[in-house]
Amino acid sequence: MLNHLMAIPVPVYGTDTEGRITFFNEAAAALWGRRPVVGTERWCGSWKLFHGDGRPMQRNDCPMARVVRGEVVADEEMIAQRPDGSEVAFESHPNIVKDDTGKVIGAVNLLIELADSNGAEAADARLAAIVSSSDDAIIGKTLEGVITSWNTAATRILGYDAEEMIGQSIRKIIPADLQSEEDEILFRLKRGEHIRHFETVRIAKDGRLVELSITVSPTRDKRGRLVGASKVARDITERNRAALTSARLAAIVETSDDAIISKGLDSIVTSWNASATRMFGYRPEEMIGTSITRLIPPELRDEEDNILAKLRRGERIDHYDTVRITKDGTRIDVSLTISPIHDCKGRVVGASKIARDIGERKQHERLQRLLFDELNHRVKNTLAIIQSLARQSLRKSPSPERFVESFVGRIDALGRAHNLLVDRKMSGTTVEELVKNQVALGEREAQIAYRGPDVRLEARIAVQLGLVLHELATNARKYGALSTGTGHLDISWTVSDMAARVLRLRWCESGASQVAAPKTSGFGTTIIERSLLPYGGSAQLSYAGEGLSCEIEFPLPEERSSASDAAHASAQDQLKPTDLAFHRQPRVLIVEDEPLIAMEMEEVLRTNNFQVAATAFHLKRALQLAAGDEFDAVLLDANLGGARVDEVAELLAAKRIPFVFVSGYGREGLPARFRDFPLVSKPFDTKRLVAELTTALLARAPASSLGQAGKMPDAAAPPIPDS
Repeated sequence: MLNHLMAIPVPVYGTDTEGRITFFNEAAAALWGRRPVVGTERWCGSWKLFHGDGRPMQRNDCPMARVVRGEVVADEEMIAQRPDGSEVAFESHPNIVKDDTGKVIGAVNLLIELADSNGAEAADARLAAIVSSSDDAIIGKTLEGVITSWNTAATRILGYDAEEMIGQSIRKIIPADLQSEEDEILFRLKRGEHIRHFETVRIAKDGRLVELSITVSPTRDKRGRLVGASKVARDITERNRAALTSARLAAIVETSDDAIISKGLDSIVTSWNASATRMFGYRPEEMIGTSITRLIPPELRDEEDNILAKLRRGERIDHYDTVRITKDGTRIDVSLTISPIHDCKGRVVGASKIARDIGERKQHERLQRLLFDELNHRVKNTLAIIQSLARQSLRKSPSPERFVESFVGRIDALGRAHNLLVDRKMSGTTVEELVKNQVALGEREAQIAYRGPDVRLEARIAVQLGLVLHELATNARKYGALSTGTGHLDISWTVSDMAARVLRLRWCESGASQVAAPKTSGFGTTIIERSLLPYGGSAQLSYAGEGLSCEIEFPLPEERSSASDAAHASAQDQLKPTDLAFHRQPRVLIVEDEPLIAMEMEEVLRTNNFQVAATAFHLKRALQLAAGDEFDAVLLDANLGGARVDEVAELLAAKRIPFVFVSGYGREGLPARFRDFPLVSKPFDTKRLVAELTTALLARAPASSLGQAGKMPDAAAPPIPDS
């Protein structure tokens, strides 16, 4: 192609985008009267340059410079002065040059010498060559709009051959709704006006709409009379499509709910959308030009090096979950998708990063995990309660038949209480509903009366009160007022008006004969007397001639605070251990919020040569007891009524007191620093419980201090971590 240009008789030369002349042919050198230095001189090779009216022209304002800057340049008459002082008038016809990717790399200029009458034919030939070789459609027409010329580019852009269009009206290619444009163009042409860079749409032969930028100039005959128009049309369909695509992408980026950020391979931020500001707090002007590492926690800075390494290899990083820091120092969970950005030659020059805030999703995952752990804990706790009911019922039953009867009855009572709570969506239940559920079971209802205010109980205490009412009702049906058709049961409850509201429930039987206190206390009595202790409550049984009476009271949970703690501490004082020397029996503190499970632990310890030092049902009481020195080891639940026992574990570790966790949670539910400590899962195996406790004591106590505690296996417990 270059060889062809060098050989044609028309002056032609080229420049790069900086204006440096890259080549010129002999015809151009002849027009200039000199040979410019290639790669040094800029924009034009003439010695001096003037406008057609004789005014000096700056080389940066010449048509070649303007077309490289993106301007549409019409034919323009100019004057070149040669080194010998002679001058030549010529027209400049520059066109930009692009590479295979569409990038502008320079321009080429055809120079048409404005010859005198003797050279008119040569000038016309040169002009015809320019028109034919132009990349733009060049069309001639009369003042009536009839086409008189049609170049090759017009055929390429609009599809019609010259013979199909010459002699036809230009309106053939104008859409019906744009016909008024031609009226306006012809009107302005007749006034001698030029129409520059008019963007519109025309119809190609195949029906496509082609977007064009049109420049229309009037043409005159030799006498200067207006005879028609020349029209230069440039296809801007791809340019507009690219601009539209760019605008759409910009709108998507700016309105996205995700943070969209771009950066260079040096980690410097180059763009920052509105969602990035919303998510991270920084405005664009605060981040653009700074390093993206500003958002990365110090301990995660290696992530950026790994990301850049993958980007340089052209790799894409999908859905990478990590943590970033906002302007106010908050750490947020984000999911990153990072893609390499390539230049026109395919080289990786940066990256686009999409960051999605997944804090809510992470919170849901943590909540789901917490719910699963809590469900697991509750199920295991319930199984441990059933285990305790079975063992305690068996120990106190005189026969297998009586065991089955009492055990099944207690399981049924537990099941009814849970069903009632499930029906109320675990939001608790009222005292009246609980009485109906556990006492008034459809038989002998005429013998039962109950009354009291509408009082709602939380779920945990409702289960315990339900078991107490079941034991009282079972006793009444077997031995008391409901064992005969003449007996009567009266249940009433009141709430004190004091600041610390206390529920008082009175169970009063009458009409039974020869009622006396039992000679031995059974498991049912133990349930009645001890089930409400964890809640600061109490139950007092009394036996009169006509029936049993029971006075129950406990502080209501929503108003418990100090009254509950004081009542509970008073109940715990009843369980204060005697001050026995360690060498006689190991003293064990039980920290457990379920009274039935605690009772089973107490029984297991006593039958295995341990002494129960005390039982703590609440975190406050556990901390009070742990601060003392009246025990040698601890059985520690991981959760007390929703309160974690981390503080208790830390206190025991500081005092180097051995302890064993007994929990319905797995190890992930234990205090983080103590997850390697001995753990007995609920429902617990008694042999495992005794073995773990013995091992923990052996690892902490000198051999001489074991005394009469019995033979203990030689094993070691994990060391207590340093505080």
